[in-house]
Amino acid sequence: RRQRKLAVIDESAVGPLLQTAFEDATRHHQEGRLTAAEQGYRDILRIAPGHPDALHLKGVALQQRGDAAIGRGSGATPT
Repeated sequence: RRQRKLAVIDESAVGPLLQTAFEDATRHHQEGRLTAAEQGYRDILRIAPGHPDALHLKGVALQQRGDAAIGRGSGATPT
């Protein structure tokens, strides 16, 4: 079994990269590209799982798409 190498992340670059990724995702969202927006939010959440705006807007995008699986894979329990 092959082992995967972990990428070394420059922590000083993470903040600006997350900000750029968030801006891209929200631009997709505002322009109605909901699938691209949702993927962008998921990408952000892989790096920063507790990012509150990405969590919220991912749910909004899923709801707008009519996705019945809102919260699936996020560990969230619908209330």
